Amino acid sequence: DRHGIVWRRTGTQILPLDRTARAYRIGTATTPYVVERMIFDHDGNLWIAGQDSGLGRLSATAFQPASATGRVELFTEKQGLTAALTTALLEDREGNIWVGTESGLDRFSPSNIAQPAQTEAIVSGFVGSASSRNLFVVGLSGVYRIGQSGVPVLVFPQPDIGVLCGDDRRLLVVGMQGKYLLDLDPAGNLAKVTPVLGPMSITCTMDKAGVLWAGFEQIYRLVGRRLQPVAKPSGTPAGSIHRVRSDGAGGVLFGRIGQGVSRLRDGVETLLWRSKDQMTGRTATWVPTDRGLLIVGDQGLARYDGKRLQSLRDRTYPFLAGLTGLLQTADG
Repeated sequence: DRHGIVWRRTGTQILPLDRTARAYRIGTATTPYVVERMIFDHDGNLWIAGQDSGLGRLSATAFQPASATGRVELFTEKQGLTAALTTALLEDREGNIWVGTESGLDRFSPSNIAQPAQTEAIVSGFVGSASSRNLFVVGLSGVYRIGQSGVPVLVFPQPDIGVLCGDDRRLLVVGMQGKYLLDLDPAGNLAKVTPVLGPMSITCTMDKAGVLWAGFEQIYRLVGRRLQPVAKPSGTPAGSIHRVRSDGAGGVLFGRIGQGVSRLRDGVETLLWRSKDQMTGRTATWVPTDRGLLIVGDQGLARYDGKRLQSLRDRTYPFLAGLTGLLQTADG
């Protein structure tokens, strides 16, 4: 370490080669052929790989010669690791920690790592972008705001929420106990709650103009405090709406179960492709981009460029097969 003391790892402990009685407990690796790795970063923290329980970090304060306190923090899939089994470590000259796992290569930026005092599973919903000051997610207890500190703050306590969409000014929330429009102040705090009238919805989105849309039996648009159905032209395939997204250009994309994907723009509904032509399996999410619509499914990735549907899983992005979530950042 920076004090010139050599540390060694023995089974489930890290010990210094000095006269103190310090020892810190770590995890073990039961998987065969896993090599134990330890590195000190530029700030004096010790990073530990080669264990089944995740990536370990021991704060630099624990290495003060007179110190006998400290504990090994663990980072797992909850903090973004691709897998809990870690196999390799490297610190680059910018201070990033690169971690090899059994499922991929991860990068940790130590200055951005935050360990909340309490953790809660994210149930659904994800509102935010690289340009947003806050990120909003749905947990078991309601809607949380995550700001620059990385600490989740409960801004709307309401259990059993299944749908969340909007931006950092307005959020549409749909749950078992009702539908609500949340107005937020510039800091991301709750300013006003308005109950929303209308039919139940299982998906929603906000378009480029800030209009909120929802769907279930058909497409609905939020007008005032009511979800109003959008008239469906004759000859349009029937089927419940399972997903709705803004296309980023003033229109709304939506999928009908067993039918296909359509676009609604200027009051005109156009069928883009049928379900039988889907080449990505069961859809996980859609992401509108400048080059077209990305479709993520359990069998890979595809792009719709406005004219045809093209598979990307085999030659362009084979490593994305099985991806379950994708978000476009502000820089594209």
